[in-house]
Amino acid sequence: MKKSLLLLLLVTFLACSKDDNTEVSGGFKSVHLVTGLRLTTEAGEIQYTLGNPNNKQYVGIDEELAGTIQDRVHSIVCPNPVIDVINISCLVGFKKIWLVKGIISGNYSSVDFDDVLKDHTYSEAELDNQCLKKHDGDGGSLCCNVSDLKSGYYRVFFQTEDDEIYWENIYVDSDYHSLNEFYEYYKNGWKELSVACL
Repeated sequence: MKKSLLLLLLVTFLACSKDDNTEVSGGFKSVHLVTGLRLTTEAGEIQYTLGNPNNKQYVGIDEELAGTIQDRVHSIVCPNPVIDVINISCLVGFKKIWLVKGIISGNYSSVDFDDVLKDHTYSEAELDNQCLKKHDGDGGSLCCNVSDLKSGYYRVFFQTEDDEIYWENIYVDSDYHSLNEFYEYYKNGWKELSVACL
């Protein structure tokens, strides 16, 4: 049964590979644009990077660990893909968190998002208007139930206590694929998994 499901997914994803170049309204700064994913374990360890993720992560220095490999502390959204509950944590506290539906596109594979997004942000009003879920922050970590969402791409935006907004692309996977399965799909020719194909 599992082999049949994987074969069906393989055929479906291959048939949808034309959709990788979907044009998204607003271009590379669209609140909905997903250009790649960082697949992470429940502990937040990055296992694979697929595509060219247009994420903007918080990066800070943990003074107690200064000079060690762990001194660069960043925002963590895990696991990814997520099935039921996503954990979001950051060195500084959260004020707000938004979850927005994503649209996958391979049009921006050569864009250096670290450079073009370093001074870009989204307004609270824009995120309020587009969000499917919104949470007020309370501290530096939050668990968000996503079991009511359909499989597909989403973007998690969070506003830190210092009023900066950061974001991460996620995939809600109610079909229970493993990290290795996602990576194998990508390695075998899929540039991204297309939500339209699920």
